[in-house]
Amino acid sequence: MKQIQVTEELRNKIQSIDFELTATKDLISFLWGQDPVNMEAINYYTKQQRELFIEFETAKSALVEIYHIKKDTPWNLDYNTCILSINED
Repeated sequence: MKQIQVTEELRNKIQSIDFELTATKDLISFLWGQDPVNMEAINYYTKQQRELFIEFETAKSALVEIYHIKKDTPWNLDYNTCILSINED
């Protein structure tokens, strides 16, 4: 397994998008559990979720490109240590 120290700036960017995406998913789940369901809010946050998902996937793609990670190669970015672990077999 190859390990690379990534910059805090890159880690922060990816982590913050991931955090917002997860929070938005949780909020949508919460809204679906309300009675009555506020469809206007659900539609608004679902649109936000789609935009954040695209932003997150774009940031991950940039990381893959920067560190030349091959397609279908498993990898993980540890937000606590800024260590990118690449499982190169």
